[in-house]
Amino acid sequence: MSVTQGDPIEATGGHTWYPTFVDLLSERIASRMAAARSRADRLRRSVPQLACELRRMGATRVILFGSLATGAEPHDGTDIDLCVEGLTQADAERAALGLGLGVGPVDIVRWETAPPAMRALIEQYGQQIGDP
Repeated sequence: MSVTQGDPIEATGGHTWYPTFVDLLSERIASRMAAARSRADRLRRSVPQLACELRRMGATRVILFGSLATGAEPHDGTDIDLCVEGLTQADAERAALGLGLGVGPVDIVRWETAPPAMRALIEQYGQQIGDP
C-alpha cells in the first residue's frame, strides 16, 4: 500500500496519524540509506574474489581504498576502488571492465602511475587484500 501526504494512518491507541511531506521524505531517505548499506556490504564481500582474479592476471599487490575501506557512509554510487601493482594499463582497464560485470562498478588505479598524493592516501587509508 502506498501512502501519500495527508492519507490517514491508524496509529496505536486508536489515534490517527497524517503523514507530512517531511515524514514521507524521511522514510524515503532511510530506505535509500539502508539499500546503499546493503549494496556496500555486498560489494565489500566480493573484494577478496576480485583480488584473486587480479593476482591471476599478474597483480603483485591489491589494495582496497575509498569509502569501502574507510567505512564512509555509502550512497547509490558507491563502487569498489582498488589500487593494483604489477598490471599493465591495458590489463588494469580490461580487469575493471570484466570484474565489474558480475559485481558492480570497479575502479582500478595502477600504483605505478598514481599521483604521489593519491599514493599517500592509499597507503594511509587503504587495506591490503590477500598476500603482499
